[in-house]
Amino acid sequence: MSQALHERANSMMTRQTKNTTTVWRRPWRGLVPLTVAALLTTGCDLEVFSPSTVDEETLDTHNSIEALWSGAMGQVSHMGPGQAGVGGFFTFGALRTDELVHSGHPHGSTATFEPLPHLRAYSDGAPIEPSWEPVDELWNQSMMTRYVADFGVQRSREIYEMFKDDPVAAVRDKVTRDLIRMYAWSGVAYRVLGDNLCHAVIDGGPAEPREVFYERGLAHVTEGIQFAEENQVLDVDEFGATAAYAVRAQLNMLLGNWDAAEADAAQVVTGYRGLQTEHTDTEPGFRQRLYLRWLDYLEDRHMTLWGTPFLEWGWNTSQAAGFRNDYRVTYSYHRTGANPHREFGTDGRRTWFRQTKELSIYGSKLLAKGREMRLIEAEARLRQGDIAGMTTKINELREWYNAPTGGAFERDGHPLPMLDVPATVQEAWDVFMKERGIELWLEGRRLADIRRWSVDPGFVNTTVVREAASGQPASEDLRRDVLDINGDFCIPIGATERRLNPNL
Repeated sequence: MSQALHERANSMMTRQTKNTTTVWRRPWRGLVPLTVAALLTTGCDLEVFSPSTVDEETLDTHNSIEALWSGAMGQVSHMGPGQAGVGGFFTFGALRTDELVHSGHPHGSTATFEPLPHLRAYSDGAPIEPSWEPVDELWNQSMMTRYVADFGVQRSREIYEMFKDDPVAAVRDKVTRDLIRMYAWSGVAYRVLGDNLCHAVIDGGPAEPREVFYERGLAHVTEGIQFAEENQVLDVDEFGATAAYAVRAQLNMLLGNWDAAEADAAQVVTGYRGLQTEHTDTEPGFRQRLYLRWLDYLEDRHMTLWGTPFLEWGWNTSQAAGFRNDYRVTYSYHRTGANPHREFGTDGRRTWFRQTKELSIYGSKLLAKGREMRLIEAEARLRQGDIAGMTTKINELREWYNAPTGGAFERDGHPLPMLDVPATVQEAWDVFMKERGIELWLEGRRLADIRRWSVDPGFVNTTVVREAASGQPASEDLRRDVLDINGDFCIPIGATERRLNPNL
């Protein structure tokens, strides 16, 4: 576990002795160590002899692996689109790139009563300070997520060995199914870390390139796929095995292993929904709410599509006038006679176009889906110089959206047109970047894409509004190339880690 978490674990910490695990609580709002907490909420019949001591043998049941991967899911949900750092990585990525622009009060929130100046700094492209509390919390939660992923895989292997030869077929099938899901969740957890953090730190070690996260995730999910193939997991849990291929395709893509990424993507059908976060209102302190929606309540109006390319690319669902181009990017306009103030965000300047892709704070976010697999195949072909092949794959995805058995866009009156083959490589990249941006809008993927495209092919042809023009109307706010920022497209190592880790 990170050095930082020895000082700032957000709730329940454990100390293991030879035969027991002693548990004590801290009142700090935030993290519940989900590898333990999930066990207490999955309906497992665990015989607990004391409120402070749990016999380790009681954790060795065939239900325990489900608790472990559920813990990883909960931690990714909190860290990604959830509350961590007040808004999680998905909010950071949306504001840092060109998916959304900050339109809330520069210094805080009128509805959640929390100081949120970091949101404006993210959107402006300003340098990010490790000492900011939201940044420190995001880092600490990331290190807890890494611990949960690694510990979950280790314990799941041990528990699987205990029950793989159980005389009851249902028990054997359950531990088999749950082990492959643990591998898949550990892979996606590492992918989220690599997408959002500037550096990797493992168990109090030195700062390493962020790609270390991708490599560790790839090792986990590859081991899971090998396990699935050797144990015929497809016969037991096709969903989990397919999730592993989808996650490995993402990781191979991010590491530049394009042949391997394309091969894995081919294993996943377009309609596969894959792993997804889960959000509820039952956790203390709103821990598991989907903050990408929570920050956009009518009272706050923190984020807008105004000033982004997605405003023109998308579909205004609230009125006949306005852009109606691609229904995968939907938003609404809220000015009415009774509420004229809702024309703007709470900064009173920037026109508020509210994203409507996420309509509930109890929703979910897809993390590895079949639709992205077609775009991985498309980008692989583009990098091979096969522009026609890229276009075919994009149109295959669009055909799925138009089909009644897919997105049913044609039936519902907003079909996607088929694309012509671009004439040049530059035009092909522009078409592809727009398509991938639209497909994965607000799903926490744009940040890593922007970074890798800035290196190869070396450009991203979009602009976005950054800093406000002091004393002038919002129309004068600075709009510049999305790559032109003063800070980085990632979260730095947190202040607590820097203070406690002697290797930094």
